[in-house]
Amino acid sequence: MEEVCALLSGLVVSCDYANGKELVKERDFSAYKSFFRHVFEIMRRYKIMNPEKMRSSYGKMLYFLQDAASDEMTELLGFSVVSPVKTVFSLLEKAKALALLDDPALGPASMEVLAPKGTPRHEIDRLLRRKVRVLRPLKARHLLFLCGSGFQKNRPPFPPVTVARHVRATTCVRS
Repeated sequence: MEEVCALLSGLVVSCDYANGKELVKERDFSAYKSFFRHVFEIMRRYKIMNPEKMRSSYGKMLYFLQDAASDEMTELLGFSVVSPVKTVFSLLEKAKALALLDDPALGPASMEVLAPKGTPRHEIDRLLRRKVRVLRPLKARHLLFLCGSGFQKNRPPFPPVTVARHVRATTCVRS
């Protein structure tokens, strides 16, 4: 139990010293519930997107999450640090929009635009315009905002989040 509390305290201290100092003194972990869940969600999604990375540390994190999710720790902390991984399927299911996955235009509309090195800009623009032509009716049919430039190498696997800023936001909100 001490190890779990020490690791959770260390996460907050490493992101924001002032908030971490307050947490160590008050021991109110439930004030940081959304922060902890968000951090572990990011790590789990990062591993899903990059299976070749975090080989040993990911296993350690899973053991930690198993310990932290025990009934005893959940009662002590006042919440569970484990939350379901957010996926496109769960998002669409929640929005009652699973029909999007069966739409034949989804493949061409979400396909990555790969341009070999040296491809002229006008050719890349042509490929992107073709993708947009397929994307417009798809968005209209499903009333969704589908975003992305089509260049995977230039985008992170999840929205960039400054953890320290998130810590300050969660301490103000105290979810």
